[in-house]
Amino acid sequence: MLWIDCSWGQRRSRCSGNTIEAAPVTRRTANDGGRVSDLTDMVAFRTDASTRLGIGHVMRCLALADRLTSIAIMSIFFCRELPEALKGRLERHGHRVHLFGDASTPAGEVAEIAQAIRELPNRPKTLVCDHYERDGTWQARLRDVVERLVVIDDLANRSHDCDLLVDPSVDRRPEDYSGLVPGEAIVLTGTRFAMLRPEFALLREQTTVEAAATVRSPPSRIVVSMGGSDEPNATGYVLTALDALEPAIRDTLHIDVVVGGGCPHVPKLREQADRLGLNITLHVDTEDLADILASSDLAFGASGGSSWERCCLGVPTITLVLADNQRYIAERLAGHGAVINLGTWPDISHESIRAAFLSLHGNTAALAEMRTAALAICDGQGTRRVVEAIVGYRMTSGQAIALRPALADDAETLFRFQSAPGARAHSRNPEPPSWEGHCAWFARRLSQSCSPFYMVMAGDVVVGMVRLDRRSADEEEYEVSILIDPAWHGQGLGLASLRLLRLRHPGLQIVANVSPKNRASQAVFRRAGYVKVSPDWYELRANSPGIGKRGAS
Repeated sequence: MLWIDCSWGQRRSRCSGNTIEAAPVTRRTANDGGRVSDLTDMVAFRTDASTRLGIGHVMRCLALADRLTSIAIMSIFFCRELPEALKGRLERHGHRVHLFGDASTPAGEVAEIAQAIRELPNRPKTLVCDHYERDGTWQARLRDVVERLVVIDDLANRSHDCDLLVDPSVDRRPEDYSGLVPGEAIVLTGTRFAMLRPEFALLREQTTVEAAATVRSPPSRIVVSMGGSDEPNATGYVLTALDALEPAIRDTLHIDVVVGGGCPHVPKLREQADRLGLNITLHVDTEDLADILASSDLAFGASGGSSWERCCLGVPTITLVLADNQRYIAERLAGHGAVINLGTWPDISHESIRAAFLSLHGNTAALAEMRTAALAICDGQGTRRVVEAIVGYRMTSGQAIALRPALADDAETLFRFQSAPGARAHSRNPEPPSWEGHCAWFARRLSQSCSPFYMVMAGDVVVGMVRLDRRSADEEEYEVSILIDPAWHGQGLGLASLRLLRLRHPGLQIVANVSPKNRASQAVFRRAGYVKVSPDWYELRANSPGIGKRGAS
C-alpha cells in the first residue's frame, strides 16, 4: 500500500507508527517529465441504493460526480437497484444512468459494463466501485475494461483489487487495509476524505469564529434524519418519543424531518406529523439539507455517512445505530464527544431518547463541547481531495501535478517565466515587466488574500503559475491568468492546472481573456469547461452543472 496525504503542495509521505518519513525528493531543473497522463474525460461508477442498502453509497458517488462535472469530466452510473427519485436526481445533475437487468449476475454485470463503455463516445478509463457486495474477485474482472479502479469502502473487512481505496471513516488508518489491497495501491483514510456536497463546506466557511463557538440553549430547532431509506422507520419512533415530552418543552420545538424520496414510510410520517402535537416540517428528497442542518440546534440521526454532514456544520447529535456497519462510526464519534450514542436498533427505548434530549436541554456547556468536537471531525473538503486523487494528474514519468500557494521566494521564478521569449505574445500587454515593477506587483499580489494565487508544480519543480483576480470590489467575478514555463509547453499542464484550480474554487464565476489567434489556448479552455461568450472572452459560470445552487466550497 502507498499511504499518502493528498493535500496539494505537500510532498507525499509514508506513515509508520507515529512518525512520518518524507518521500525522497529528486531535484530537476529541466523538463524530463514527459506529458501529463490525463486518465479520462468520463468516470464510471458502480453503486446501488435501496431500502435495504440505504442511499449513502449513491449520495457520496453523486458528490464526486458533481465535482467532476465542474471540471468538465462527465459520469455514468451503473446500478442494479436505484429508487426512481434518486435516478431522477442523478439525471437532473447531468449524469448518465445504466440500469442492469433483473436477471444480470455479478459476472454478467462486468460484460454489460464493458459493452456499454465500448459504445460511449468518451470511454471511461476509471471506474469507482462503492458497494459492500462487490470485492476483489469482481473488481479484477474489470482490469481488461478500464485502466484504473477506485474503491470506496468503510468496513475494511474484505479484499479489493484497486489502484486507489478511500475510506472516510473517523479514526480509520491505512494499516487497517494491510493485506486487503495490492501493495502498490494508494489508500486514503479518515474524515479528511469524507465526500460531501459543496454547499456544506460553503456554509462552514461562512460561519464566523464567534458563531462557531456559540450554541442556542435550550435547543428549539431539531433535525430528525435517519438516512435516505430508514428501513425500520426510526424516524417515526423518535417523533413518538419526543411527542411525550412535557408540553412546556414540546411546544417550544420545531422539528425538521428529513427523508429520502425512496423512503417507504413517507405516507405514515405525513399522517403522524398531522396527528402529533409536535410542530413538524417534513422534507422529502430535499437538496437543502445543508441549510436545514445549519439552522438547527440539535439532531437525531443515524450513524451512517450523514454523520459527516452534521459534523461539518457542528451540529450536536443524538445518534442511533440502525445497521451493523454504523456501529464503528457511532462508537468513534461518541469517543470524540461529538455525539450521544443511544445504541443499536431496536434496543432503544422511548425513555432513553427523551433522557438523552433532556440531558442536553438547557445544558449550554455540553452542547458547546459537542459542537466543537463535531467541527473538528470533518472540514467539508474531502470531495475535492478525493477527486484530485481520482483525476490523479501526473507526468508520464510519475511526477504529480499540483497547485500550491505562491510564496515570496517565487518572485524570481515567475519573472523568468514572464521574461522568456514569446511568453507574452498573446497577452493584452506584450511588454515584459522590469524587475523592479515585477517585484512591486508580486508583493501587492501576495497581499490580496481574497484572490487565489498558485504555483503549478510537477513533483518538486515549479513549472507555471495560475491565479484568479477579482475584477472589481463589487463584482463576484474573477479573471483567470495562467502561465506555463515555455520549457514545459505541450505537456498538458495548462488543462491540468485549470481543472485543479476549479476543484479548489468550484463556486466562483471565472472569465478568461484568450486571444483569437491563440487557438491552442482556446482549445484548452474549452476542454476545461469554459464557454466562448465573445471573440476573446471565455466564461466558466458559478452555476456550472454539479456545483449546486449555492455554488462554492
